[in-house]
Amino acid sequence: MYGVQKRDPAVDVRLMEFCFAIPEDQFRRDGEGRWLIRRAMADRLPPEILNNRRRGLQAANWLDSLIRARGQIESELGRLEKSPIASYILDVRRIRNLTKRIQNGRPDEQQTMLDYRNVLERGLTMGRFLLWAEG
Repeated sequence: MYGVQKRDPAVDVRLMEFCFAIPEDQFRRDGEGRWLIRRAMADRLPPEILNNRRRGLQAANWLDSLIRARGQIESELGRLEKSPIASYILDVRRIRNLTKRIQNGRPDEQQTMLDYRNVLERGLTMGRFLLWAEG
């Protein structure tokens, strides 16, 4: 529609065949992960990037999504509090407190990202399932 092609490398059979043909020991060797890409990028990336052992974050805009959905989250929490099963299984009060602590577009400093990702997001997902299962 706008002249931009949508491409998905995972559907390119040639790329998949290439990846599956790479010997396993090229991915991890002598306890070092990402061995192939580290060697391939050795002369292209600075050492602080090349030797970075931290993992990236999928969906780095997760907080923006939570902020935009705050009204919907509050509504869902109301339904979860009324559900005997959900309110028994989930710590709805903790999920509600985390929701309230998202202020001015950022969580307060005492809460970690893991609290928001693991407790709030996963709690809401489980809560939706429990409400669905309740009928």
